[in-house]
Amino acid sequence: MARLVEIAKEEPTHPSDHRMPDATIMAGRGIDLSGTMGCLDFACMQEEIEFSYPRILTYFDHVVVEGYRADGFLDRINRTKKKDLGKLIHALSEQIELLLYIRNVGLDRHIIFDRKSMRTHLCSDCKVKHGSDVGFILENLYDKKVLDEIKARLRREADVSSYWLPPDRWWFKITHEFFSEPAKVAIAGSKSRRPRREDVIKQVFEECSYGLLSDYDSSDHFKIPLAKALSASWVNAEQEVADEVAVALDLPLPSIEGMPLGDLIKLREDEQPYFENFRQALREAIRSQLEKRGSAAPQDIARAVEREYITPALADIERRLRVSRRTFAAKTSASVALGSTITTVGLIGSLPLIIATGVAATATSLTHIYKYYDDLGPVQLSDMYFLWKVRKRIRKHQ
Repeated sequence: MARLVEIAKEEPTHPSDHRMPDATIMAGRGIDLSGTMGCLDFACMQEEIEFSYPRILTYFDHVVVEGYRADGFLDRINRTKKKDLGKLIHALSEQIELLLYIRNVGLDRHIIFDRKSMRTHLCSDCKVKHGSDVGFILENLYDKKVLDEIKARLRREADVSSYWLPPDRWWFKITHEFFSEPAKVAIAGSKSRRPRREDVIKQVFEECSYGLLSDYDSSDHFKIPLAKALSASWVNAEQEVADEVAVALDLPLPSIEGMPLGDLIKLREDEQPYFENFRQALREAIRSQLEKRGSAAPQDIARAVEREYITPALADIERRLRVSRRTFAAKTSASVALGSTITTVGLIGSLPLIIATGVAATATSLTHIYKYYDDLGPVQLSDMYFLWKVRKRIRKHQ
């Protein structure tokens, strides 16, 4: 623990000046592994990663996350009494479990840890004097009457649900039209003393304000796009503009979203040429639809891409494969077992080995087998071949 404190004290408290690699995006609060507007428990973070990151890694190669902050750890250890040290040890063990999981699924090759900040809203003198004080920054960005009305409406109108998480935390979910998704906050307290609604609203307002402003500032600092997990209307008051990134992150790809992240990362690496073809085709399709429907909402353009490009391309692959299989079966004297077993994309690759042993050579003509290989060429060259393989893998395990 002493060594961990030493390391934490050496960590920077502001974003680096590193130039991020191409195809990099910043994870917004809720999915940036920091616990801000989310939970630091491993199970919660794993669920967020498995839900959000497959879609992100379909379009991007790297994700910038903040993770568990060193200064947050130092603040907590300074406030922790000796009798409560076990709780801190538990929190650290959750972080260790997260890092081991990230390594195990291969996500470590796609993650970049760096700090977030929202100090760019301040002049140089104010940065020195006020640091990242959320109250000061908000008062300089927004009219105080507006902020007071927002908090008043949250107190009056928000739907607040809660549950107690042993040994010492209350979790709250706040639903309101101000938020694109329900906001979540944790407040320390015993089971017998539920925090007041007033305290919950105050904390969710400050956490959302700080978290979202730091998202936008940090995205601008690194000059990379932002993958938002949640938005609040008083922070991003402007209507969302449809751009390539917004459309890509709204694109419904159920097969990819249904695949475990580790399997998707491995398939990306094993089928790299097909993945790159798929991603490039996706970018071109999105850009084409943006030119046609630039004023539409991102989700509408995303569904147009799915309807006019992805679905027809996948259907074409299925049609080609059905035709090829029927032709192969019709032109050979193979047994029913051979026709139903090896005439699939999944097992046809083993035919050279089978042929070498003389097993398949007596059952069917080599000419017809190689013709089957030739027919598969256009399928594998299809822009959507990678997505088709993902869908095939999902169906196999269902």
